[in-house]
Formats: sequence, C-alpha cells, structure tokens
Amino acid sequence: MDTSRMILTTRTHALRLSSLVFAVAALGAPTATGAWVDSNTTTHLGYLRATREIRATQIDAKIRPSLVTQGPVKSKKIALTFDDGPHPEFTPKILNILRKYKVKATFFMIGSKLQTQPALARQILAEGHEVANHTMHHLRLPDLSSGDMVAQWEDASTIFEEVLGVSPYLCRPPGGKYNDEVLAAANSFGMTTVLWTANSGDFGLETSSEVASAALAKAKAGGIILLHDTVDLTAEALPSILEGLKKKRLKPVPVGDLFGIQP
Repeated sequence: MDTSRMILTTRTHALRLSSLVFAVAALGAPTATGAWVDSNTTTHLGYLRATREIRATQIDAKIRPSLVTQGPVKSKKIALTFDDGPHPEFTPKILNILRKYKVKATFFMIGSKLQTQPALARQILAEGHEVANHTMHHLRLPDLSSGDMVAQWEDASTIFEEVLGVSPYLCRPPGGKYNDEVLAAANSFGMTTVLWTANSGDFGLETSSEVASAALAKAKAGGIILLHDTVDLTAEALPSILEGLKKKRLKPVPVGDLFGIQP
C-alpha cells in the first residue's frame, strides 16, 4: 500500500491508509442476557501519515451498540440471516421460498459479489429484505493491517451506496472473527456487528435434513440463525426450517426487527 497517500475516512469516500491506530476508551460489556455490547463512547482514530506524524480524528460512535448476539427472549421472534451472496443460482431459489412463506430476512452481502450481481441485490432489497455489509472480499479481518481491515468495511459500504442507494447499518465479519478494532471500525461507519446463536452448518453437512435439524436444534426466541445463500443445501433445507420455526411458534424476522435497530 502506498504510504504517501491518505484519504480521510468518510462514509462516502474510499479509504486507503498505511496504518490506522484505534484508541477505544471502552466498548462496554454484554448485558446479563448477552443481548449486546454497548458503545457509549467516542471512538478516536489516529492516522499515521508519511511524515510519521499522528493526527487524531474523532468519530461519533454513540449512535448504536457495537455488537449484538442474542435478542430479547420475550419477543417470540428469531432473526433469519444469509451470508456470502448474492449468488446467481441459489439466492433466487431462497428468495422464492421466502416469498412463498411471506418471510423477511437479512442478507449479509459481500461487496465484490454485489458488484457482479447488482440486479439480484436490488431484487433482495425491493422484496423487503434487509441488506447488510459482509466486507468487500470476505477476508479474516483480525489478520489484516488496520488500514486494510477498515477498507474492507469502507469499500463494501461504498458499493452498497452506489448500487443500492443505501448505507448498511448492520455488518458481520467473515467467520464471526473480530476484535475491538474490528468493532470500532464498523461502528465508526454507523454499523452494528451481528453474530449468531444457531449455526445451520449448511457449509459442512451433507443433507438438507441435517441442515434443518442443526438450525432448529438451537433455534430459540431472540436467536439469530446463520445460513448461506451460496450453497444448494440451504435452499433445500429452508422450507423445513421455516415449518419448524412455525411449530416452535417463533416468527422469523430481519435482524433490525429483532433488535429494534433502524437505519
């Protein structure tokens, strides 16, 4: 990365930094129910310039919690989430099933895939689903330099704005891997990081019945189900998952609905 260039971070301009130093006063701690980690502090971003001088910039990070994991158990709702798309073959199948069951979900989309499937991404949004940032290239964020890590959030958000005309307010780090820097960076762009309580295992299991059983085994009020719209097993298992949630009297909803987080 060229250390002689620096562009100050904004939500509408690309960010390329050689080094980024975060000093986060406090990210808080999970509540007794594990509902979320509050971020009620200002995040300070320090930018290392080519001259080796550090200039501090303050970004207000008080508007949202930094991390959500488990929603309110009294709601009888459960969030349905799909990662890694949009996929030209499997995402339409999933959309058809969701439309049939009149269910809305959250799609954590990769920026580079959104670029190649803009019409499909617009369809997801037009059908009333929630769209969220899953980074630009699906890299393990804690392993990246600060500048490259921030760019993964920033570049993807820029694509969302250019293609869909929206700024994502939810995000999920690939593999659920994060640290305080990752949370602070996401929060500085107005995004809450979302994890999950029920992993369907749709990437590792062999049959759709196994995927449905895995998802439903951990399905509970206030939970978040992790699925992927990039494998055929997910589409095959989805009707059984939705029928199973109905039997459990759980209403599948987007993440924002579950937590009351709005744009």
